[in-house]
Amino acid sequence: MLSGTPVPPNPRVGKKNREEELEFALWNCCGLSKERLIYVKEEVQADVLGLVEIHGDHPTLFEGDRRVIGCSPNPNSDPAAGVCVVLSHRAADRVLAHGSPAKYGGRVVWVRLKGEMQEILVVVGYVPHKSRKEPPFQEDVLVWIDDCIAENKRSGDAIIVMGDMNCRLKRGEKGYTGKWCVHSKNDKGGQQLMELMKGHDLCAASTYFQPKGSFGRRAKGKKGWGLGNATYIVDKSGEDAMAPAQIDYILVSKRWKSSVKQCSVSWEPS
Repeated sequence: MLSGTPVPPNPRVGKKNREEELEFALWNCCGLSKERLIYVKEEVQADVLGLVEIHGDHPTLFEGDRRVIGCSPNPNSDPAAGVCVVLSHRAADRVLAHGSPAKYGGRVVWVRLKGEMQEILVVVGYVPHKSRKEPPFQEDVLVWIDDCIAENKRSGDAIIVMGDMNCRLKRGEKGYTGKWCVHSKNDKGGQQLMELMKGHDLCAASTYFQPKGSFGRRAKGKKGWGLGNATYIVDKSGEDAMAPAQIDYILVSKRWKSSVKQCSVSWEPS
């Protein structure tokens, strides 16, 4: 799970503003059930939680629930699709509008929240892996996310984009990624994502925060990798070992970057 704590209201120090801090998080839950939804609503301490790969739009599961914003139905040819936003009670009180047009195939959802000084546009997306054989392809969904931001953003918005992007961003891209990004170069999807970030003036929050303890270090004299800010691991041993990958991101408006207090990856049991 990838989580961050931006402060969309006035970032000046003060009791009221500390109380107004909101936590945003993202989780690829590999399918959503009634029990898992109860778990995230009761146990995951996030004000705005994006769930991706929920395997469908789950209309009966979300019906009448003001704390859950679901997506449009996904086509039968794309059973793994499905995204939603789970809100805390105080975040649900801030909702001004939301949507998930059918053209996004159940892979993109957005919600607009009221802030103290500005409105907050949150977009959650689930991008396919680069080896997908049937549409929608990786480049298609990145375009959908780009379009969703463009169609719904307003002047002065604090924009937060959370997604399993299934692509790699290069570390140290001035103004867009920090030195704690796992990868030394963009892959093809990462280049498209970087163009999206530049087009909407967004930066990747987690890449600016040093992972704690051993997560940020490779063990001295040993093979393998430290996890760092990685969000995906295939294998860390053997001939076919693959280094951990950072493919999930929380992107925030560069204008509000200084309001992000912390952003980290959690590998706790789900």
